[in-house]
Amino acid sequence: MPPRPDLESVQDILRTADIEGLIAKGAPADEYEPEEALLLGAIQHLPSTEIHPATLIPILEGIWHKSFAPTESDLVTRRPALESVAARIEHYFGQHSQY
Repeated sequence: MPPRPDLESVQDILRTADIEGLIAKGAPADEYEPEEALLLGAIQHLPSTEIHPATLIPILEGIWHKSFAPTESDLVTRRPALESVAARIEHYFGQHSQY
């Protein structure tokens, strides 16, 4: 059985992705703390069979829309990074996780 999503793992995934490039520009490591909390709250109750990109991408886009108010064009630009985050979440917590 895959592990349940936890805050430390979600933090690692989002901070490594640094979707907005804020950490790379010198922002503190906890810059994405609100988004990390929202993401964990959205996925911690999901069964592992529902932790996959088709479920995760809309969650991530919703969080990004709320936090950063990007235009639709901005979301399209961020889509590869959001897809990468969704894939990492699936890798660690999805149905086929080996962790």
